[in-house]
Amino acid sequence: MEDTPERSFTEIGTGRMDIDSIIRTSEVVGATWLLVEQDVCKRSALESVAVSYRNLKTKGYT
Repeated sequence: MEDTPERSFTEIGTGRMDIDSIIRTSEVVGATWLLVEQDVCKRSALESVAVSYRNLKTKGYT
């Protein structure tokens, strides 16, 4: 979610959600899989996937 009054969906690593804490917590509770869903994109769907993937890869999550 963007850190704007509109709170639009945004790519992983570009919004207000703390993805590092979310992933750490998922490991603590034993999650095997994490799924990402993006309902509405300002960018094209494929471009949004590419941005999210790059951001996760940069953090070492892929």
